[in-house]
Amino acid sequence: MEKCIIEYIARVGDWYQLEQRVEFALPYKLIRNSPQDTLVKRLQSQMPQTKVMWVVSIRLGTSTCRDKVLRKQLTFQQALALGQYHQ
Repeated sequence: MEKCIIEYIARVGDWYQLEQRVEFALPYKLIRNSPQDTLVKRLQSQMPQTKVMWVVSIRLGTSTCRDKVLRKQLTFQQALALGQYHQ
């Protein structure tokens, strides 16, 4: 079963980290072309304990994917560059 994989940058203290969230594939078509502020607000409302700063990518993947932190203690520019690399 396909999943919607969302990679985003979250702020943790003075640092940023690249994280991944996995959802059902159903909303993929609805959110893939949404503006950045809409995507950030959507994730922020789903995860109020996380300070979402930027959505790097949204893609379809396999069901073996899980939510996880991809890289910790990055500057915003490093997180953005690494996120683009993962696409």
